[in-house]
Order: sequence, then structure tokens, then C-alpha cells
Amino acid sequence: MPASKPFPDTDAQHGDAVGRLYGEHHGWLLSWLRHKLGFSHLAADLAHDTFLRVLAGRTGLALLQPRAYLRTIAHGLAVNHWRRLDIERAYLDALAGLPEAMAPSPEERLLVLETLRQLDNHACAARCAFQLRTRRRARRGGARPDRAPGRDRRA
Repeated sequence: MPASKPFPDTDAQHGDAVGRLYGEHHGWLLSWLRHKLGFSHLAADLAHDTFLRVLAGRTGLALLQPRAYLRTIAHGLAVNHWRRLDIERAYLDALAGLPEAMAPSPEERLLVLETLRQLDNHACAARCAFQLRTRRRARRGGARPDRAPGRDRRA
């Protein structure tokens, strides 16, 4: 597999580079997701979201293994999807145990589910930012990436 060219600095060039990446690897990614998930509609959604994530990101690295890069993004999106479903299911299960008089209205249920999704998105963003900060510090000789902050023991 040839390495993809580095993502350029301008928006137009970045869009072109993502377009080439899409053209070369979308079919493969979609097939991989269908095989892993078993749901073609979910696979199509995650493949689309993967390329949106690539388009929104401004990585300046040359992709030596573009399929591994795309697979990593898609896997993370799939994990997030299943976690959100688990959260929604737990909320709906908790509601099922309530007496009908105490049950929230459909509008209130929708608001709570949307709030749960937003909280999950914020938690994911915070976790990613923490991991990135820890890796950068490790590259500069600070903390080791596998340790929590403040747990760096130097002799």
C-alpha cells in the first residue's frame, strides 16, 4: 500500500487530500466495517463519520498506513456508538421501573437522552485531550505516558 501524501496547509489542498484518501480507501473501510459490525447502515454511518473526522482534523503527518489510520478512527467511533447505546439502554431500563405517575414525558425523555449524549461527547473529548497532553509531556521528557499525572517518580 503506497503511503498517502502529507496533508497540505490550505483548506482546498486539505480537502483534495481527504478526497483522494476517500477515493482510495472508502470502499475498503465500508467493507471492513460491514464485516466487523454486521449492520450495513451502521457501517455506512461510521465510514461517513470517519472521513468527516479526517476532514475536520488538520493532521500534518504523512500517512504511511492510511488504512490503519482510518481503521483506528472508525473503531473509536464504533466504541463510542456502542457506549452511547449502553447509556441510553440503562436510562430506559431505569425508567421502566418507575410507576407510570412518576415517568417523565416523551419530551423530557428526549431531553435527558440528548443531555446524556452531550455529556458522553464532553467526556470523550476530555479523555482525548488528557491523553494527548500526557503523550506530549512524555516526548519532552516529563511524565511517562502510562502513568497518571503527578505520579512521575524521578531519583
